[in-house]
Amino acid sequence: MVEEIELGEACKRCVEHFNKNYQTSIMFNVIGTEQLISNDVKKAICYIMREALYNVIKHAKASSTSVSLHYEDDAVKLIICDDGKGFDVRETFTKAEEEGSLGLFGMKDKAENLGGSLKIVSDVKKGTRVEFVASTKGNPNETS
Repeated sequence: MVEEIELGEACKRCVEHFNKNYQTSIMFNVIGTEQLISNDVKKAICYIMREALYNVIKHAKASSTSVSLHYEDDAVKLIICDDGKGFDVRETFTKAEEEGSLGLFGMKDKAENLGGSLKIVSDVKKGTRVEFVASTKGNPNETS
């Protein structure tokens, strides 16, 4: 479905799904002018956003969550922020690896496979910020 609509609309629908099905009030906004994005980047953004939001719902106990999509000159950036309980990122990745949990690793793999970057910053009792950046110019791994 993502291939058939603009990325901003796909993200908006995903946020609406979470708000409806999980009784949340996630805020969503788009900054900049929508650009043509490869289907691979669209899919990665939607995947990372869903995984991050599931983690907020399941673990964060956040009272406020926001998702923003930023269009820059040659990149698109997805930022998900919450004011939840936060976590130790290094410890969580280590534990996830030991237990075979795929959520965080799936997000990391999607980012790396596109030559993008995934940054997760979290402070205990202060919340979490997930930031994914991908180029919008000449993606060599594109498979429309």
